[in-house]
Amino acid sequence: MAQAVAVGTGQGPIDMALTPSGRFLYVLNSASGTIGDYVVNLDGTLTSIPGSNSGLPLGANGLLAR
Repeated sequence: MAQAVAVGTGQGPIDMALTPSGRFLYVLNSASGTIGDYVVNLDGTLTSIPGSNSGLPLGANGLLAR
């Protein structure tokens, strides 16, 4: 079963990418020009990785994880 990811009001999450290992999830927040980073825990829950991934052009519209 898929789970929704809540990133926060007004951040504009528009795309997600899971690494091939399934260990990390990245969420593109287009309206704020940021990427949310998460560790996927063994039970499927997410833990936010602290840090700043900002400075993307506002309105960016795609994300790819490797």
